[in-house]
Amino acid sequence: MMLAMDGSDDCGALHAPVLPVLRALLMTLPRPAGPLLDVGCSAGGKAALWTGPFGGHIPLIGVDIDRVALRRAAVHRRFDAIVADAHALPLCASSCGAAVCSATLGLLADPRLALCDMRRVVRPGGWVLVVTATWTWTLAIPWPAALCYRLALVLRAHPGANRDLLLSTPEPAEGLVTLLRDAGWPAVTAGVFVLDAEGDALARALPLLPWRLVRPRVADRLTTAELRECDAIAAQADAELRALALVAIGS
Repeated sequence: MMLAMDGSDDCGALHAPVLPVLRALLMTLPRPAGPLLDVGCSAGGKAALWTGPFGGHIPLIGVDIDRVALRRAAVHRRFDAIVADAHALPLCASSCGAAVCSATLGLLADPRLALCDMRRVVRPGGWVLVVTATWTWTLAIPWPAALCYRLALVLRAHPGANRDLLLSTPEPAEGLVTLLRDAGWPAVTAGVFVLDAEGDALARALPLLPWRLVRPRVADRLTTAELRECDAIAAQADAELRALALVAIGS
């Protein structure tokens, strides 16, 4: 079942749980070599989120079918707003440097067709970042809050931890990965994050990350007792029904 993430016009309570994840992932992506396209932009409340990691100095094009929302965006001069259907973007091929699509894909009649058109308008070497959400059963480790915070703190000090760990949990985002590949994005990575958790992107990913991937990165920074406690808790991983954010990056 898709969560009610409906492309609202701000970065308020609806999007707050996923904001730390998006900020962390955007920081790992190259600066777009051209305008950044926001598909399903609504009134453009996420404009600063999308452009902030790149210094805020890149052109932003917003596309949405909601004329009223786009009028609000135009009043605030947040970006160039276009009323259009995501399945048939009124843009030339290879006219954008990258694309983002947050809380919109699940509302479209044909997500694959929309992703194909994003592939068409994004220049070679560009990327797309897609975010959606779901309720589903998934294997989760019941980390206590204090220990989860401790592990996230250690991982943040590990070189490269953010990108390769945050995008190392394709399940249960495999359907999203398949959609992007079928749409012509040859290189796709995906991550899954707990929406009802506290903390940054790593803390939201940790319950879903296989301990075998995390343990070698933290073992030399934990005491023997802490490592033994982590081993015991990781062994208690069980299937849980969770609210999850699914994030995929295609290039």
